[in-house]
Amino acid sequence: MVEEATAAARSLAGEADRLLAEVSRFRTDGKQRPSAPVHASPVHDLQARAAAAGRDIARTSRRPVTGTRGNALAVAEDEWSEF
Repeated sequence: MVEEATAAARSLAGEADRLLAEVSRFRTDGKQRPSAPVHASPVHDLQARAAAAGRDIARTSRRPVTGTRGNALAVAEDEWSEF
């Protein structure tokens, strides 16, 4: 287990070095720019629609059951018998 943890730590250190090399290519001038306005993302729209649909389902599932319409379980009249 110690060997696996050591190997994982070395692998992670290697990945960190590669990430540092990739990120160090970018240079900034140190000036902050205003961020772009944030708009509702499509994910938020999807979540809102899913929530509304869930409320609709919950509302319709609260209706009382008015009959079985033949969905009753068939009850076997015979008792178990051994093979």
